[in-house]
Amino acid sequence: DLTRMGLGIVELSDSGLFGDYTIHDDIWTALIVYDGLEYGLMDVTVGMQDFWVYVEEGAALEVTNAAPRMMSLVFTPESVPRGDSVEVRITAVDGHGIESIGIDLLSAGGELTPLTESDGVWSGQFTVPYGMAPGERIVPVRITDGEGESIMAEHVHRDGYPEDAPLLTIVNEAPWINSVSVLRDGEQVEAIHVPESGDTITHTLEATIEDPDGVSSAQARIGRLAPIGSSDKWLLMADDGTGGDRLSGDGVYTIQFDVRSSLPEGNITIQIRATDTYQSMTPDSLQSHILQLVKTDSGGGGGSWICDNATTLVLVVLGLLMALGITAVAVSLRNSELE
Repeated sequence: DLTRMGLGIVELSDSGLFGDYTIHDDIWTALIVYDGLEYGLMDVTVGMQDFWVYVEEGAALEVTNAAPRMMSLVFTPESVPRGDSVEVRITAVDGHGIESIGIDLLSAGGELTPLTESDGVWSGQFTVPYGMAPGERIVPVRITDGEGESIMAEHVHRDGYPEDAPLLTIVNEAPWINSVSVLRDGEQVEAIHVPESGDTITHTLEATIEDPDGVSSAQARIGRLAPIGSSDKWLLMADDGTGGDRLSGDGVYTIQFDVRSSLPEGNITIQIRATDTYQSMTPDSLQSHILQLVKTDSGGGGGSWICDNATTLVLVVLGLLMALGITAVAVSLRNSELE
């Protein structure tokens, strides 16, 4: 007896009808659809009749509050890089009314963004967090009805049947190179020193590379700075504490090279590229970097030491001459006093 629920007397079956799975297994079944708004524990009466006796027993039937249903979901734009904003429009229905709708990106390192309602349409903007992986992704929509029942909606019910909600395409950004620097003897320098003759001068090229998905590899094509025969090859850069790398895993990728005396002065264009864990590569237009080469002696001092320190030497010589002059005058005066 489901009269309290507005369904009247409902017949149960043990003959494979009304949702019954197995005939004559002593499990009696009825398939019902309840469209009412009342929920909670409801007292019902179950009547049973055999050939001679009719008996009734009371039972408690629990009716839960049905969750809200999302009817439509629209993203503008449908494809976006991380860090950008997306407009969203949502419609949803519930017998108790819709209390709130929000975009819940907390699990991806984002925020819970509440939407505002106007004429039955909930709309707003949210920012795609960097924690979301690239590709087609489900955007969790949290819907709460007037009775406080919430659901994380991942389906839409356009024709009464659930189907997968539209996906948001997260664009995979290529790794970007923040800075490029050259080191010599552990110190950052403005130019690469080319020896006039003799031994080569070792330099270290460092590139700071970033990507939200992580960098899987970095390479440099350094032209005439590379070993003979490798000027056109992409050489692997390291971030593991080897090959001149100062700190492992800090995002600064390093390669060492020896500058030969045969290289001319002037500017040289090198290329640096990186690949992330999703195989996205630094675009060609952002790979080129210009370095300056200047001639110096093999000691790496930047030209003749005497020329570089000429001013200091002149001051030292003048100081010595003045000291000698003062000493001579003092000695002369003392001798005259003694006479």
